[in-house]
Amino acid sequence: MILEYLEIRNFLSHKHTRVDFSPQINLFCGENGSGKSSLLDAIAFALYGINLRAERNSGLIHYGERSASVEVSFRHRHYVVNIHRHITPLGTRVLSRWYRISGGERKEEKRIRSEGELKKELEELLQMDGVAFRNLCFAAQGEMEALLEAPPAERKSA
Repeated sequence: MILEYLEIRNFLSHKHTRVDFSPQINLFCGENGSGKSSLLDAIAFALYGINLRAERNSGLIHYGERSASVEVSFRHRHYVVNIHRHITPLGTRVLSRWYRISGGERKEEKRIRSEGELKKELEELLQMDGVAFRNLCFAAQGEMEALLEAPPAERKSA
């Protein structure tokens, strides 16, 4: 999977942020509390509906706002997938558009508005469920530091 962009509005500490990703390596740098982790949270939430921050999705809405939205676009194999989630205190709506790439052209193939159907299609395309994605992409505070400071023999077994 190659991320193309992430756009968030009123999500956690972000009023409006758009990140256009490089197909190479991307690095988030900034002061503590500047919203770096919120970008990763937004990606996980957009893709799988994973909410690691709040008891309810409405807790992800920026303080004082009435709604939030998260949109992510990625390429995988012969697809470009755009997923948009809109959060209100009443619930979360999802819309996903899937485009097939053929001969350099992009043609819309399907739209998905159901959480269950999106989950099924993503798991089939990416060969990974939300739990595997979370475990692959997130480490608890201090885990990475402990891993980096461990002797080489211990790092190999981690």
